[in-house]
Amino acid sequence: MQHRSDRVEHIEVRFGDARERRPHQDSYCIVRLKLHGASAATVVQVGADAYSAIDRAADRACRLAEEQLRLAGLPKAWPAAPAIAFVA
Repeated sequence: MQHRSDRVEHIEVRFGDARERRPHQDSYCIVRLKLHGASAATVVQVGADAYSAIDRAADRACRLAEEQLRLAGLPKAWPAAPAIAFVA
């Protein structure tokens, strides 16, 4: 993502344990990502420990950002098909 950092508007990362009584069980990571010219996206990942949840969420967020950047390069609407007239 570093080579596309000029396109990143905002990144928010939150993580913690889903179960307060049993630490390191069902840890979660939430990544909210906003790129210039693209809609905001959220990735939620739950894992056995915080490290795996964070690692997996970061990987998914990077792939999602690259996909959004790729799609942003496409035209907003496909051009209209040319009209074809058959004359007998």
